[in-house]
Amino acid sequence: MKNLFASMKFLFLGLLVLSFTAYGQIKQTTPGVIGTIAFKSGAAVSQKIPLIYLDTLQIGVDVLFNLQDPQKKLDKDINFVFEFYVKDDAVTLHGWRFKRASRNVNQFRKFTPDSSDVFLTPIGKSSVAIGPDTYVNNQVFYAKDMKTMIQDIEKVRDRGPQLLFIPTKDPVTKRIRYNVLVVSFISASGGTGTIIENLTGATYQTNPSPPHQSTDN
Repeated sequence: MKNLFASMKFLFLGLLVLSFTAYGQIKQTTPGVIGTIAFKSGAAVSQKIPLIYLDTLQIGVDVLFNLQDPQKKLDKDINFVFEFYVKDDAVTLHGWRFKRASRNVNQFRKFTPDSSDVFLTPIGKSSVAIGPDTYVNNQVFYAKDMKTMIQDIEKVRDRGPQLLFIPTKDPVTKRIRYNVLVVSFISASGGTGTIIENLTGATYQTNPSPPHQSTDN
């Protein structure tokens, strides 16, 4: 009897695989549950994962830190979490400002797709792409990691600093992160272009983080 049941089980699995191969879909008919998962197939659907080139992004310091008064100091306790947003012609970051979780747990209820309060502006394509062999994580900027950057920014606040987020891919971890520069845009003489000046001479970095770490601090 055991052999009979084993044979029937094997036959059922074989028919299931045959059905998937022939029709490109799985139909589930468990009692009480009805569902279908359909898969597109054919020459019109490419099986190769495309390369999506990331953009260099820009945002003003006062905009990022939500400062209405240019004389007010930057908030040293603020944190940021960003998620990728794919537009028709660019890939940017949208995100949220937040304090440490232990101070106000209710603040994380605002983390919904339509509640972003930080929007970075794409200004040009980079040579870094999302594609095969790549991890794509949330990007976090913790207050403890921005301590030196904030101190450096305060020294050049009178220059109207902007932040450039330049994508990079770690060759070891395969994760995307962003190098962040504090810069000023200067019109070149003769109107031939724009000079980008690194105001602090330093490079800061976001942290590519698994989702659960996006609000851990």
